[in-house]
This record gives sequence, structure tokens and C-alpha cells, in this order.
Amino acid sequence: MFTQLITVSRPSSTRTAPSSVPMMDVRVARRRRRNVRLARIAA
Repeated sequence: MFTQLITVSRPSSTRTAPSSVPMMDVRVARRRRRNVRLARIAA
């Protein structure tokens, strides 16, 4: 499940924001699971 969320968020974030944002989202998502929802909304 984690891999799917990261893979889906990766392309979306890359299109919406620069490469710096997606990398931070992935790091936060790996550290906290609750942040995944926030990262998805922010993306």
C-alpha cells in the first residue's frame, strides 16, 4: 500500500510542483503515515 501511495503521489506532485516538493513529501510519508493524507491534499 505504501508503494502505491508514493507512486501515485509522485507523478501528481511532480506535475503540480517542482522536484523539491515531491522529494519532501516522500520523506514525510515514510516517517509518518498520517502525513500521507496531508501530503496528498497539499499535492
